[in-house]
Amino acid sequence: MVLVDYSREWKKYQRDFVRLQIQKTTGDLQQVNQSLDRTKLTQLDEQLKQSGAQQQQNEAQIEPKTKKRSTISTRKLYAVTSEAVMLQLR
Repeated sequence: MVLVDYSREWKKYQRDFVRLQIQKTTGDLQQVNQSLDRTKLTQLDEQLKQSGAQQQQNEAQIEPKTKKRSTISTRKLYAVTSEAVMLQLR
């Protein structure tokens, strides 16, 4: 069954078309590789690394401030709750 399907007349055209697609794609890939600006790519990679380092620094600054804000919010909530309880007890 498989051999019969594989040897059909149109399969030859299909195989030829696939070969042509591979050749065209390979040629396109080579053309793109040749047209790449390596200097620009290197610059962009360096900018990406610098941005990542800056992001880490910013995150390190944000974390303590977030913890402090959380602590302040908790204290305010406790104070408001305590005041509400005191008012109810009067």
